[in-house]
Amino acid sequence: MDDTDEKDKPILSAASLAGTPFVVTENVKDFGTRDPARLKMSAVHPDLFPANRLSAVTYSDVLGRLARASRREPNTAEEIHRVETGERLPLLARRMVDTFAVEYVSPTKGVPRLRFRGVRCVSCGQFIGESSHALGQALDVVVEQYFSHGYQSLSPNDRIVSIVPLELNVR
Repeated sequence: MDDTDEKDKPILSAASLAGTPFVVTENVKDFGTRDPARLKMSAVHPDLFPANRLSAVTYSDVLGRLARASRREPNTAEEIHRVETGERLPLLARRMVDTFAVEYVSPTKGVPRLRFRGVRCVSCGQFIGESSHALGQALDVVVEQYFSHGYQSLSPNDRIVSIVPLELNVR
């Protein structure tokens, strides 16, 4: 491995050995472009991953289970969605806004611009390209994959500022 931070190389190696196509991390920037591509993997922000993988039914079920197990506030599915998800996972909160009849709390911490790096589609896990793609090819592949799967992770306020091979940056 040559372009992943030293402290994250064991994580990438373990994920590869386990056969998982994704590493879910708040530090997508710490994973290089060549290493995940060589391993046919992607590094994905923990807000982007569930926002594109969870159905409303699954999300509701998970929050219901968390609420029943909770011994502190928030202790209802609606409140967990409103407070916990809203503050920590704003993309997921936005996607699931119709699941509960409550408005979620705005995030206290900004979402990083780099939310994805790799060669696996976040939605379906399909391999989406080689690192040798020309910029134009990579742009077409990533944009097509990103939007053809109905991703809800970009809001009207987000603006794609650059798509380079194996990486998506938004503002």
